[in-house]
Amino acid sequence: MNASDIADLLANPYDFKDPTSLTGPELLAELDALHARQTLLLWIQLRLLESNPEVVATHPDLQDKLDFLRTLDLEEVSGPGS
Repeated sequence: MNASDIADLLANPYDFKDPTSLTGPELLAELDALHARQTLLLWIQLRLLESNPEVVATHPDLQDKLDFLRTLDLEEVSGPGS
């Protein structure tokens, strides 16, 4: 994961595709791409919260979110272009 992967994700909004028009392999590829994007976004949230402990300490909802994100397996994130 590098800064350009994150910048690419944030600069390029998801282009929704109508699932009824996709073939089986296209649908599977689309689901894989969505999963990768979602995982990357969760990884970014985790890193942001971990890098701001003073903010998290004053907001219980953020601490709850951080605790939840730490339960997920986000270490093998492959960003766009990886």
